Amino acid sequence: MIRVLLSCLFFVMIFSSCGIDQLKLKLAGESDELLPVVTYASNVTLVLSEAATINPLTLSGNGSAILNCTSSPALPVWASINPNTCVISGTPNAPLLATTYNITATNIFGSTTTSIQISVGTISISYADSFKQGYRGMAIDLRPSTLNDGGSAITSCTISPALPAGLSIDNSTCVISGTRDGSLAQTTYTVTATNSFGSTAVTVDLEVIDTGTLWGINGIVSSTLKNGTTLYIGGGFT
Repeated sequence: MIRVLLSCLFFVMIFSSCGIDQLKLKLAGESDELLPVVTYASNVTLVLSEAATINPLTLSGNGSAILNCTSSPALPVWASINPNTCVISGTPNAPLLATTYNITATNIFGSTTTSIQISVGTISISYADSFKQGYRGMAIDLRPSTLNDGGSAITSCTISPALPAGLSIDNSTCVISGTRDGSLAQTTYTVTATNSFGSTAVTVDLEVIDTGTLWGINGIVSSTLKNGTTLYIGGGFT
């Protein structure tokens, strides 16, 4: 009786040992298939002071729950990563040059790491001369006093409403220039500068005064304005 019991116990021990070894071999062979999968868009650009959410393009635990998501290096102080969904979120409060973060997702079988490059930029524009007055037939040159692209080149400068004939805006510098052959009543224009971080707008007022007809006698030039005022300028023309 004792011999039978010992034989059965020996059989159970051998079977259990073999079963564990087979399970270990099975897990070792399928370990790559059991690891989590996580991917993101390779480059993400965020806008300063705007709430942002970066979702993984792919996130799978391959049948097992995601236990943790971490970043190396650590994300900026304004950002956080959800430990179970790997979603990165926050509101940028400072510009950030393109930085690569390694995101690691973990389940009971191990970890998988992928990378994402995040940048935060700002764009701003202003004109010291918010009101520019020019004269018919004379060149106008209105340059931004501030044009901050945040490290990303300006892709366009637009103006609304459209400028009259003779005046134009440079697509990359936002300089308004040209010579107007005619008058322009004071008009408010909206200038919009755009780059990869987004767009920003500012308003400027332009006016072109019609000086009337210039004529000169004995070195004195006279100009009659539209309001009837006559200007006399000496020297230079006869």
